[in-house]
Order: sequence, then C-alpha cells, then structure tokens
Amino acid sequence: MNLMQYYNIKSFSTGRTPSMKTGLIAGSFDLVHPGYIRALQEARQYCDDLIVALHVDPSIERVTKNSPVNTVEDRAEVLMSNRYINGLIVYETEKDLHEILEHIVKPQVYFVGADHKNDEFTGKDLQINVIFLMRNHNYSASALRKKIFEVEENKQRITDINKITPYDDNN
Repeated sequence: MNLMQYYNIKSFSTGRTPSMKTGLIAGSFDLVHPGYIRALQEARQYCDDLIVALHVDPSIERVTKNSPVNTVEDRAEVLMSNRYINGLIVYETEKDLHEILEHIVKPQVYFVGADHKNDEFTGKDLQINVIFLMRNHNYSASALRKKIFEVEENKQRITDINKITPYDDNN
C-alpha cells in the first residue's frame, strides 16, 4: 500500500466524541457529475464524518472498469472541495480497501451503491453497517465519457469537412 495516503482530513480527527459516526464511501470518482454529488449528500445524512476511499485505477483488477481520465491528485482535489466530505484516503487494490475498512478508518457506516446489493463487494464480510445508496437519477460517468467522445468526434468531422478545398475549374 505504498500510495495509500490521507488528504487534508478537515475536521475528521478533531473534536470527535464516541457517539459520532464515521462513514466511508469508495470509488474512483473520475468524472464527477451530479449523481456523485447526490450520493455524497445522501451518505452524509447517515454520519457525522464522511471519508472517501479514492481508488487509483479500478481497471487494474477489473478489466470491465474504465481507467480514470483524471489523475488521482486531481480527483482528490475536486473531492476535497466538496462540503459533504471530511477526509479522503487513496488506495490501489481491493485488498487495500479491505485494510482501510477493517484497520485504518474503521467506519461505523459503509456506503455502497444499491446496484451492488446482491453482489459480492469489498468489506461485505466485515461487521460494518452497510447502507445501499439509491440511484434515483440517470447520471453515469461511462455515459458522460461516451458523450464527450461523441462531441469531440463530431467536432473533428466538422474540422475535416472544412479542410476540404472546393474543386477548382481552372486546373
């Protein structure tokens, strides 16, 4: 876990009382869209401090996942500007995330997307209260990637069309 580190833990370690709950949500949070913000807002309603476990690159262990577009440092900066987040820890592997859940952050609440309710997920074996966050929206980082690609592709087509010179009758 050489890359695992905390970023600006805001109020996480100061003024805590035993009755305060710490929550943790994990993900790559690459192209932040309103769906992510809603998930963070919902998660924060169940805890006093919300920690984000930021995955460096989920595609390394799961080929069906996308590699992040933004660097982990840029993603951390964007996330730490969010008012619902009290701290952030970076991790590389699912084994690292398990270590974070069990021995480092030790949250009282772990937030997982409702789409994983019937799946295996990291930390399912631990004695942590899991809250499945509802996805009551149509936002998706994958869909956003596709939309950006299509916009850029269309822009390139227009550029290519504009480069075509009209037929010259004088030659």
